[in-house]
Amino acid sequence: TYVPAPPGAGGGKPQGGPPGPPGGGPPGMPFMMMPRPNIDLEAQQHASMAASFAELKVRQAFMAKVLTLVFLQLCVTVAMAVVFYYVEPLKLYVRQNAWPFYASWALSFATLIALSCSEKIRRVHPYNITALGVFTLVFSFQIAAITSYYDTKAVLSAFIVTAAIVLGCAALAFSKIDVTKWYSALSMVTLAFIVVSLIGVFLVGRNWTILLVSFFGALIFSAWLVIDLQMIMGGKSLQLTPDDWVFASISIYLDIVQIFMFILQII
Repeated sequence: TYVPAPPGAGGGKPQGGPPGPPGGGPPGMPFMMMPRPNIDLEAQQHASMAASFAELKVRQAFMAKVLTLVFLQLCVTVAMAVVFYYVEPLKLYVRQNAWPFYASWALSFATLIALSCSEKIRRVHPYNITALGVFTLVFSFQIAAITSYYDTKAVLSAFIVTAAIVLGCAALAFSKIDVTKWYSALSMVTLAFIVVSLIGVFLVGRNWTILLVSFFGALIFSAWLVIDLQMIMGGKSLQLTPDDWVFASISIYLDIVQIFMFILQII
């Protein structure tokens, strides 16, 4: 759920303040008096500052929760990839039997659809945490099955490049540039990219088309990562509500994993 950012979310000093001391008294006689602040205005300013502080604390807790979940999801994915890489019978079974991969793909896709369409599954405990756990496990299975086909050097190289890209995206997300206003445009670009990539890979099927698709895919999902990070940070044109912590964590997790997979194909 995307909601408009609150006015003044970008900061700034409050305008106005208590009036200065009155300047009465006979000529030539200095008149000194304690300022008499406007009590109503001062109370409004204190209330506004308290609300802003409370909103900031909630937003910071929301960010910490989402990023912690993303870290745990990535840990699960890495752990499962390691298991697939070193347990030879499991690796061979997945390579010789395609049904586990396609079954996990269907289950992960169904989980995403359920999270997108059902507010109850997305926000209500324990449905949301259950959906998060199921999606993480089945999607990690897919990633582990795919990476088992690559050698260790390629996987580690893709991991290092992905980490550098994620750090760069995080730096851009913390800047003053509002990338969330490009949300609609990036959605259309992503849709066009999916159509063109399907045509290029399945109809053309040449190595240069796969490299080209992977390059633009990494760029597009890097842009999505910046947008998703800014939407959990708040203060931009679009932002996520704290109730959408499961949706936010899955979005950022998918961005990072997709970047890694595209880089792996390039390497």
